[in-house]
Amino acid sequence: METSVGLLGHSVKHMEGAPSFGGMRSTIVMLLACLTGVVVAQVFFAFRGTALQFDEIGQYCRISSFLSGTWRTQDCRVVTLPGYHVLVAWALSLWGASSVPAARTVSFFLSLLSCIPIFLITRILHRGYGLLRAIQIVTLPILLPFFPLLYTDVLGLGMLLWALLAALRRWPLLAAILLTAAICVRQNAILWLPLIAVVSLEGNILPHLFLGSLGSLLRRGYAFLLPIVFFCAFLLLNGSPSLNRSAVTPSVTFSLGNIFFALFLFAVLFLPLVLRQAPRMATILRERWRISMLLLVFFIIFIFGFDVTHPINQSAMQVRDLILRSVAGGGLPWMFFFLSTAIAFLTMLVTPLERPKFLLLYPVAFIVLSTTWMIETRYAIVPLVLFLLFRKSQSWRMEMIQVAYNLALCLWVFMG
Repeated sequence: METSVGLLGHSVKHMEGAPSFGGMRSTIVMLLACLTGVVVAQVFFAFRGTALQFDEIGQYCRISSFLSGTWRTQDCRVVTLPGYHVLVAWALSLWGASSVPAARTVSFFLSLLSCIPIFLITRILHRGYGLLRAIQIVTLPILLPFFPLLYTDVLGLGMLLWALLAALRRWPLLAAILLTAAICVRQNAILWLPLIAVVSLEGNILPHLFLGSLGSLLRRGYAFLLPIVFFCAFLLLNGSPSLNRSAVTPSVTFSLGNIFFALFLFAVLFLPLVLRQAPRMATILRERWRISMLLLVFFIIFIFGFDVTHPINQSAMQVRDLILRSVAGGGLPWMFFFLSTAIAFLTMLVTPLERPKFLLLYPVAFIVLSTTWMIETRYAIVPLVLFLLFRKSQSWRMEMIQVAYNLALCLWVFMG
């Protein structure tokens, strides 16, 4: 037997081994995998030849700089380390190309390589449901459009998942090396170090962290000094966690905006799970008065902690900013947004994860999301993907509904 643990501390036991799939179910899953491949290819061809969008301009500027050999990155206004840009520029130099479509082609294939750890991790954690869960992740509507685009997010996610895979395999040194590589793509990968380190260690470390085993944890996790030393060296040389920092990209900040926006996205993107867990949410609200008090605290934090003040979020160029400005205006949009975040919060409370260690996802995600002032959809990708990887599998029907829902959302986004 295995035990899955939720935030409320309840345990859900389920049998080891793959669920019993009939021939028809296996055929359906394989057809969905083929359909997913077609959808991914369609996304590539749809975006490959379009004009540069938003932050892509700075990313392509840095790639072009490396291609030309000037290595002048300050004019590009990109705040991340150049791991992604060096890889794309290197591939383009081998190809003998430098155009935007060529750069997007390289970025697309880097994204495909980033999908490999998704399939490998889901096979470890979900057995017979692994391919179905991997399809859910690949078709996530806030992830899929970035496969061909010139952004660091998909490669950064991929490097982090490679590190997680090594951690699950109990290879801490390799996990530390891969996490360091992830930092070279996006510096905030360092914040995921506690989760990667704990997953890589034998046994259930979390209940004993403050009961005398912290020294043992440090002795067994010495390999993770590598990403720490690397990041500290970068801080000393650069003087800030961000390259090309400015008034809109401060070095250190604390904001709850991305936390609440990620919860809103959770409620929208995982609506099938929310509906399935609705009876359990109603039960804990009825039987546990402390949950109601917790929701009251959540409401107070939302009132005083959620604001939309970043200059970039004041524009009307993206759907994200239109939503945020509408919520900031109060009224029904504000109420709907709050209810969505509260429902998402409750859903996480009652949804068990595959292993107790995975509960560390929530505090680490809180820290990661709270360190950025600008509210951005892309920042929610890693926490939501990790939740999809870690949550306990539901029924085959529910998992299928989630895939169908993802594909419907993708169709709506692309057709819109």
